[in-house]
Amino acid sequence: MDAPLLVCHEDEIAFLKETLWTDGFIQNKNAGTQVTMKGWERIQHIQKSGRESKRVFVAMWFDGSMDEVYDKAIAPAISRAGYLPLRIDRHPHVNRIDDEIIGQIKRCRFMVADFTGQRHSVYFEAGMMHGLARNVIWMCKTDDLKDVRFDVRQFAFIAYSSVAEAEKLLYDKILAIEGEGTLATTLT
Repeated sequence: MDAPLLVCHEDEIAFLKETLWTDGFIQNKNAGTQVTMKGWERIQHIQKSGRESKRVFVAMWFDGSMDEVYDKAIAPAISRAGYLPLRIDRHPHVNRIDDEIIGQIKRCRFMVADFTGQRHSVYFEAGMMHGLARNVIWMCKTDDLKDVRFDVRQFAFIAYSSVAEAEKLLYDKILAIEGEGTLATTLT
């Protein structure tokens, strides 16, 4: 059913199935295919890897007007809290950008999403992280907060008026979440 998300042709499905069978992740049983214990252990490892990561995905508008917020607030707050910020436009890669974004989101422990500028990609990326049951720290410049879409307004946004305020509020939020031990659950 999910094949269109992963492959484009029947031969690719056959190749993936054969590889999973050869590696012992699936087995044929009763005219069907089932995941083996080794397969379930691998799935569990993959799901946990992002939750144990020190990397933090930053979703934001890549306009030059936002560089100061990233360079002097978001990245320093994340680093000072002991994590590694990842902004996709500053991350070298050779993959298609959408594949790289999805892969990196899955590898990150939590996300900082700045909705200033109301970029559709930020909504998508935050929704994906939220759907993975991982933390999203929601933030937006105070004067842009009124434009946040209705379906995310219920989340507790960090509203900031200055770069210094954004850095302090974000750092405090990360520390508060760590203290609560909720970095493996979704934030609101």
